Amino acid sequence: MNHSVYIFGDFGSGYVQYPDDFAKTILSKGVDDIKANSQIVLHREGNLIYYSYYRKLLGGLSPKGFIGLSICFNGIYCSDSAAMFSLFERCVTDLAVSGRLIEFSTDGDLLPKAGALYLQKEEIDRIAASLSSEIDRIASTSFKNLPPYNYGAGINEEKYCTVTDAEKELPKLIKSANNIAIHKASDFKTTQFVGFAKQLSDLFSTNQELNRQNKDLNNQVASLNKQKKQYKLVTALSILFLLAIIGIIAFGHNILTLRGEVEDKESIIVEKNGKIESLEKDMSKKEATINSLKRDIASKDALISKRDSFMLGFASLTPCPIAISDIEIKNEDQEYGATIYSSNTTYIYSRMSVHSLIDGAVDIYVKFVTPYGLSTGSSSPSGYSYTSTASLTKNQTTTIGVSGWGSSTKGNWNSGAYRIEYWYKGVCLGTKSFTIY
Repeated sequence: MNHSVYIFGDFGSGYVQYPDDFAKTILSKGVDDIKANSQIVLHREGNLIYYSYYRKLLGGLSPKGFIGLSICFNGIYCSDSAAMFSLFERCVTDLAVSGRLIEFSTDGDLLPKAGALYLQKEEIDRIAASLSSEIDRIASTSFKNLPPYNYGAGINEEKYCTVTDAEKELPKLIKSANNIAIHKASDFKTTQFVGFAKQLSDLFSTNQELNRQNKDLNNQVASLNKQKKQYKLVTALSILFLLAIIGIIAFGHNILTLRGEVEDKESIIVEKNGKIESLEKDMSKKEATINSLKRDIASKDALISKRDSFMLGFASLTPCPIAISDIEIKNEDQEYGATIYSSNTTYIYSRMSVHSLIDGAVDIYVKFVTPYGLSTGSSSPSGYSYTSTASLTKNQTTTIGVSGWGSSTKGNWNSGAYRIEYWYKGVCLGTKSFTIY
């Protein structure tokens, strides 16, 4: 289906758009018409119609912060506005979970993350491919031919309606209005959105509870140390008291009677010493619990530091001696470029045209990304699916086949949007998106 995809918004430093072309005057103007947290604005230019989705950021508290997704169609329009809302909202949730353009706050609100969209081209290409795949999925049931303008009704008018009324009103409105705003005041958070936001909130609550427990355990340790000192003092005083009694009894007439009392006191001392030992063991266990909690906190801090270091790595890429000019995909026992159907899939092979500035064999790391994320196996390198060795000749362009990924069982791969990425020493050499039908 003939269509174009745009991603735009205000992430804190003004309006940005990708790709940045003539559509900017149309998409940026729609910002002034945002009247709800979730809204679609239709703009018609002759035989072209733009479906532009606007979603406020910062929980709707900022009048400027928003993210937008737009699809331009030629000669057709979508009669099912609810389906378009659902399509856009799933993509917004996907973007928030990915965390490269927008992200969740600890309260489950949406926050801006990226400033310059051109630095996030890989993420934008992924979302654009996902949108295109969703459009193809609903194309046969939800799209109709665009009706001609009714010039007698005043084509430059702006109209508003709710998503509930859109199914009935939209066929009439697109004939007589240049801009149509469709509002959705509620139910604009997908199940995945709500679930991920709840996980963040639960993790934040768990962290607070761990801090509270840590404080309580420290207080208990301090109290136990104080009790330990008191018990030792009582024991010392008891021993001195018993020694004094023994001295007095030595000079008295009731030595046998007093001896029994001394034995009773000695039993009490043994009991108290046992209590002291038990308290010391309990204190040791609590100290071990505290140390375990501290290690957990240090482990989480290390993960956060590792994530930040990874993100900073994108800003320090160095020139690479290998360049890829073309990538082709095929299923096992098929020709390169042939349509791939899920029922026939086994191993997915690829080949690339490589121009090298070096001689010798190098290891190319491969990421095989499915609709559900990175595909890995028991022998996969960390962060990749597999590796393939390529023999290169300096200053020459070579076509190199890469080993397949999958299994010998037919129907191994589900239908959906896929992507293969080639990496060398932390640098992405090239990426190829493809669809399994």
